Amino acid sequence: MNKVTAVSRRKDQTMITLIRIMAIYIALCLISPVLAADNTESGQGNVLKVIRKQHDVSVKTVPHQDYVGSEEPPSVTEKRPQAVKKPKHKPVREAAKRPPEKMSEDKKAAAAETFQDADLPEEVRSSQGEKEIERLQTVEDKNSSGPSEPQVSLLKKRFLEAAKDSAVYFETGEDILDIEPSNVEIRSALAWSCFDEKNYECALRHFEILSRDNRGNRDYLKGMAWTYFRQEKYDQALNLFKELYTADKSPEAASNLKLAFENLNADDQAKILSDLQEEQEPVLLKMAADRHYENNAPMTASYIYDGEETCYRNCSSPVLDFSGYYRNKSGDSGLSKLNEFSFPLKLHYPVRAGKEWVVSITPIYLNSGDAPSAVYAGHYFRYIHDSSAKQRDLTDSATVYEPEIRYRTEGPVEKEFMLGTTPLNGIAGPMPRFMAKIAKKDHWFIQLSQDSVRESILSYTGLRDPYGNKKWGRVLKTGAGAGMTFALFSPYWVSFDAGYDYYWGENITGNYSVSGTLSAGRTDRILKGEANAGMFLTSRHYDKNTAFFTFGHGGYYSPDIFLIAGPFVRYKTEACKDFWFDGEVSAGYLYFRTEDAPHYPKADDSAALLNSAAQTDLSGEYEGEKKSTVGLSLKLKAVKLIHDNIGVGAYLHGNNSADFNEFSAGLVVQYYFEPMKKISHTWDMLQGM
Repeated sequence: MNKVTAVSRRKDQTMITLIRIMAIYIALCLISPVLAADNTESGQGNVLKVIRKQHDVSVKTVPHQDYVGSEEPPSVTEKRPQAVKKPKHKPVREAAKRPPEKMSEDKKAAAAETFQDADLPEEVRSSQGEKEIERLQTVEDKNSSGPSEPQVSLLKKRFLEAAKDSAVYFETGEDILDIEPSNVEIRSALAWSCFDEKNYECALRHFEILSRDNRGNRDYLKGMAWTYFRQEKYDQALNLFKELYTADKSPEAASNLKLAFENLNADDQAKILSDLQEEQEPVLLKMAADRHYENNAPMTASYIYDGEETCYRNCSSPVLDFSGYYRNKSGDSGLSKLNEFSFPLKLHYPVRAGKEWVVSITPIYLNSGDAPSAVYAGHYFRYIHDSSAKQRDLTDSATVYEPEIRYRTEGPVEKEFMLGTTPLNGIAGPMPRFMAKIAKKDHWFIQLSQDSVRESILSYTGLRDPYGNKKWGRVLKTGAGAGMTFALFSPYWVSFDAGYDYYWGENITGNYSVSGTLSAGRTDRILKGEANAGMFLTSRHYDKNTAFFTFGHGGYYSPDIFLIAGPFVRYKTEACKDFWFDGEVSAGYLYFRTEDAPHYPKADDSAALLNSAAQTDLSGEYEGEKKSTVGLSLKLKAVKLIHDNIGVGAYLHGNNSADFNEFSAGLVVQYYFEPMKKISHTWDMLQGM
């Protein structure tokens, strides 16, 4: 081959090679944007899918729900939000064209709101948002050489720019954690945001991981504790609050612990109280005790914690009281008139936290004044028929004894049971008395009872017929009552109670009564005490008029219609002092009407054997009456500690709210087996007066 031909071939080959290179170059230029886009969209998505599959993390998103914070936790019956479809990411390549920039102050503030709307006490959400935003800003400014840095950088930017209640916010945060599961800043931000949006399962999942990987971090423990609290898992919340309190002993930690404790049921509280007592941690014990005292349980509070600075110190110790009581009721001498002197001796004996036995014996001296020689009582018509029928004088005085035992449990709902007898040593034989009551203080009560009617010697102890051998009287009323108090817009309230009683006894005619009281008023704080003022209306109806003293009647006031209405004022000093006072005065229009009644509703004598005068008396009737006047009532009670072991109480009561006037006064001296500095349970001292 000649030289010219060889050179020509080399030129041809060189040209072909150049053409091929140019063709490949052009092809590469044409397809490179498509490859870049595919790498951005499908490539990144495939990487995230693989990572997510490896970690098996499910993304949950929460729609935004605004709510107003309150002391009461929101209900856990709220519907759990459903997952939102994941939005498609923008190409990394396109985003990478924009130079990185620091977060603006507006964006920082918007992101910080993620942590400021949580319905938490101030110490929980004090600076969580600012902390996490600062951490995220620092991370955003760093450069990393990891293979996924472009994707993570974009996701973090999108996370910071997204609204905290949006699907993008939660989805993006979960995507970042798929790639960087150890990213504390992102996980913490998501945890608090889930809590804020009431997605408590999401919040708990992240808080558990954070607490596991950052042992000792109180913020994450708080997050777990409040999440359990919102889920109404109060026992688990209390354990974490207890751990937080043990770590710093702060008042805030103690307050959170108390809040969780208050939401436990009674059985769980009892167990926790037992555990707290075993630990002998004074602050924890006082926390539990204060809670019981606030719920009307001073004995329980004292049983748990008996510090000198408390209002309930030594309330769980026994108390012995002796009292003298005088009562005067106007009426006819020897019959409806009554003077009563009582000297109760009581022992209050707590047997365990919140439970107490009260045992008492009460000597009572009764006197109705001198009865006329030929008193109109019993079978008096026999005396009209034959004056020699009189066999004895009517009993106008008696000394009797009344035993009683009570069992009481205190607390928000108080229960009380009483068992006793009508007066022993009376004319008629004794009968049982009882009472069962359940009540929530200042809210409602329900009561069943059987008790003596204490209006005359006849109704109280019974009498023996001066013109025969039969006994009659010793009246019991057996019935039920209930009442409710409703709080209106502050400070107003309205209260209503009603009752039914059946009256029965030995050789007396049966009777019943229905009654009701409606009152309304307002409560104000005045002079370190509580004042109530308002209006009341009380009415009562008896089926029969049996207020007389001839055989078959009961000797107690029993009008057909009784009505009184008017204003009232009551004031009582606050508890936890060495002096306590409770006073009430009322006045109102009083109207009553009594029915006609037979002289002898139970007599079985034959009228044919009596003379005409006796027959007239036997078949005669008492005439009813009507009356309207101004009714007045006054009640005063006071208690004073005069020594660490001695308290003195006094009682005064007067009214004319019937067809008779009544006055009573009492004095009580209590001996405390353990020293007392403050008065915290006055209802026992003046009970029954």
